[in-house]
Amino acid sequence: MIPIGFYDDSYADAKARNVNIEQLIEEKREVEWKAFEAFAAEIENQSIKEEDMKMEERKEREAVEKLENMQYMDRYRLVLERVTTVRNHQEKKKKKKRKMDTLIVTKDVMEEEEEESNAAVMAMKEYKKKHRKLHKQQQKELMDSDDSSDLDPCNWRSRGL
Repeated sequence: MIPIGFYDDSYADAKARNVNIEQLIEEKREVEWKAFEAFAAEIENQSIKEEDMKMEERKEREAVEKLENMQYMDRYRLVLERVTTVRNHQEKKKKKKRKMDTLIVTKDVMEEEEEESNAAVMAMKEYKKKHRKLHKQQQKELMDSDDSSDLDPCNWRSRGL
């Protein structure tokens, strides 16, 4: 009997030892096929696990994004509420201030008008007094003056009006 591996060619080696080559090839194919199926099943399981993990990660990310978005919207809502309350408060203050300003302004205007009218009346009285005094002085001067040559009836300046 010839030892295994005597020939370099496995087909010639099996023929020399009177081994059924077809049966060996078939067994070898079956072993390789089972190994391939096991490898394919392992890879398929890994890909399914990876897909499941990716799906879970994506769901977690989406949940986190939704939560962050909700927090953002809540903060945004709070800021808007604060802004509107501040604006409303400022508008109320402005309205009150405007009312007070208009009341003060109208009161001031009325007081000023009253003061102006009083001042105008006083000024008119003073003017009339001065004018009367001046007129009386001129009349007196005319009466007191014995010089009638200064008085020219055609010259309006000499009349003292």
